[in-house]
Amino acid sequence: MSEEKTLDEVTKELWQRAANNEGTVRADAYVALGRIAFDQGKFKESLAFCETAKEIFEQESASEYQREIFDVNMGISKNYEKRERSQGRRTSNGHSDRSGQSN
Repeated sequence: MSEEKTLDEVTKELWQRAANNEGTVRADAYVALGRIAFDQGKFKESLAFCETAKEIFEQESASEYQREIFDVNMGISKNYEKRERSQGRRTSNGHSDRSGQSN
């Protein structure tokens, strides 16, 4: 029987990995946290994780991590796309976001 971790346990482990490591291990943790946030509809949070991971990969060696940077850029693009759709729906439903906050 395999032990399955809850999402909270996985998230906690990823935060520890991000805090206790450097370089690509840290970037990979941020990518995973970004995916979790994206799946939860937290696009602003996911975008921040993706941008942080991209910065780390670029600092390490952009030429060695081209695939990872490409993947993170796709994540950034998808987050912007989802945020725009969400804002568009809100506006088309007659609701405006006057607080200045968005997903």
